[in-house]
Amino acid sequence: MASVYDTSMPNLPLIWSVDNPVGKTCRNEHIDVMLVQYFLRRIVQSGGYPAMYRPSETWEIDGCYRDSLGRGIQLFQAFMYKMQGDMHKDLERLPQLVNGRVDPVRPGDAGGFQSMRNSTMLYLNRSMRLLHREEMDGMLTTNRVNPTLNRGLMDAWRAHLKRQTAGLRAR
Repeated sequence: MASVYDTSMPNLPLIWSVDNPVGKTCRNEHIDVMLVQYFLRRIVQSGGYPAMYRPSETWEIDGCYRDSLGRGIQLFQAFMYKMQGDMHKDLERLPQLVNGRVDPVRPGDAGGFQSMRNSTMLYLNRSMRLLHREEMDGMLTTNRVNPTLNRGLMDAWRAHLKRQTAGLRAR
């Protein structure tokens, strides 16, 4: 199941995250893979993605991990780290950063969301928010996405609301 979290970032109030890593040697849970497929596909379709970083293959939003998705993740990572300038600062860490893997983002990891500079999931959220703000805001109300992904997102939203309600009761 995917997850959603509140953040303290004004330009990214919610972060959608995979619950388990997505990549070549990972468990690749169905809903987690669908979320990555959906985000990457929408980002690539936006047209604001340089041709040299655009994957040559496209993929269906079906929740099945394929090598073409791994290559798409790697190209996205390479583009994001280049845009952040990290490729020049961390050349020795580049194989770890551009690894074709999307790991979960959780509050409190490495000091919170704002310190997750090299998180692919965070970059996916930022890119989606920048390119498709209305769609990102309406992910829970629109059925433009695959119905299975919609159900997974609704489950994640319910879990988020339950965590919020429990936090309010504890006060």
